[in-house]
Amino acid sequence: MSNYLAIATVTAALKELIQKAIRVPGLEGKDVRVGRPEDLAGDELARYGANLYLYQVVPNASLRNQDLATRRRDGTLIQQPQVALDLNYWIAFYSPKKDTRLETERMLGRVVSMLHTYPTITREQLRRIIDSPSYAYLASSDVDKQLELVRLMPITLTLEELSKLWTVFNQASHRLSLFYQASVVLIDAELSPQPALPVRNPQTKIAPHPAPVIQEVVPDND
Repeated sequence: MSNYLAIATVTAALKELIQKAIRVPGLEGKDVRVGRPEDLAGDELARYGANLYLYQVVPNASLRNQDLATRRRDGTLIQQPQVALDLNYWIAFYSPKKDTRLETERMLGRVVSMLHTYPTITREQLRRIIDSPSYAYLASSDVDKQLELVRLMPITLTLEELSKLWTVFNQASHRLSLFYQASVVLIDAELSPQPALPVRNPQTKIAPHPAPVIQEVVPDND
């Protein structure tokens, strides 16, 4: 089970993974910015190395129908509703306009290697986010207790899809980018099902299995 803070907690955990990947010798001081990709300048451009943006949330195809019957005919809740989601992330990389040291390519290589080596956001990583003072607003998250682990998978976009996506953000210049999907995130409704009524008159009936009966005998033609 996990509450409504699951999406934000997964985003924070992915941010920390990317941050760990790009803070290496030669890329010191680079940070990860969360939000829609924008054109940066001055101090911002020097400070940020990558941009993480959750651009799409879609139902998980495998688990979307597992909780169809959540209520009785009279509307009584019989089980806690749960929605299964896949999170699609856009990771863009920033460097000075005159990038003579190929910083964007180096950061992209580090992030690809990190997410390929560690394709699962572990419960320990989620717990560190929940317990971190920097993420005090996520302290009541319980996504680390859901049964399914959150796995990271690269998304391949065609040139047309990529062009359409950048067109949506027409105030931002094109940046070297990666696209990943985090699956699956389960969010439970904050509702308590009505407990089932106790059995008033328990009845037990035991009957012997009937003996086999020969109903027809057919001769073998051979």
